[in-house]
Amino acid sequence: MQDNDIMYFVIIANRNDKKKYIELLKKYKVFGITSLYANGSYKASYVSKALGLNVERKKILLACLAYHKACQELIDVLNKEYSFDKLNTGIAYSISLEQIGY
Repeated sequence: MQDNDIMYFVIIANRNDKKKYIELLKKYKVFGITSLYANGSYKASYVSKALGLNVERKKILLACLAYHKACQELIDVLNKEYSFDKLNTGIAYSISLEQIGY
């Protein structure tokens, strides 16, 4: 995969953090940011309540097109600065558009 290949990039995170993620995406010059509000499907169990785990069910899904290199950098930033590598913080992924047909 080359740095200038176009990817479909998605962030799913807490709804309250929408502005900071949009600003981050703009910094990496992505194309066509789309935002959707959603509710998470996880329902807290007795065990998670007993352990004091708080689950935020209000989510934002941000989707855009970005270059492969920007996607790699974004995922690194999301892991390091926004702790996406830890539970209950967010999900980010990219999909190559190279092989998608119509």
